[in-house]
Amino acid sequence: MNYGDQSELTSDDKNDLRTLYHLAWNGKLTHVNGTPIKFVTPFHSNANNSWIAMEIPDQRQ
Repeated sequence: MNYGDQSELTSDDKNDLRTLYHLAWNGKLTHVNGTPIKFVTPFHSNANNSWIAMEIPDQRQ
């Protein structure tokens, strides 16, 4: 994978990413360069989101 104006995701890159995710999801890869892999749930996919709504009184006179 390269970066910059002419970057592109090659088929080799896609295969590498597929392998990386497969290993991580199966618990066979737990760190990358000493950094632990942590799985997170994106905020927008959380079914228990709480929405706060409040009414602001009209201050016009």
